[in-house]
Amino acid sequence: MNEAAEAIVHEKTEEMMNQAILEIHPENKGSSLYNRYIHVVESGEPLLTETEFTRNGLAITLSSSCALAGWSSASPSPTLRKPSAS
Repeated sequence: MNEAAEAIVHEKTEEMMNQAILEIHPENKGSSLYNRYIHVVESGEPLLTETEFTRNGLAITLSSSCALAGWSSASPSPTLRKPSAS
């Protein structure tokens, strides 16, 4: 995430690394964006999308991209990870 995104969600990227999305924001379960992340995990197809939502009274457009980097049955929820060095 960039600094603007961190300010909006009141979280630092470093604090969210290696955590399942639902550990960070359990309220997202069943949301359209969460279901799209699940589709990435299940299909291996990358995602590039924009989602509009309201947080703390602000209308926000979130541009996000997601690609399958690895899978662990111990982590059944998409997890925020840094890209591995190639």
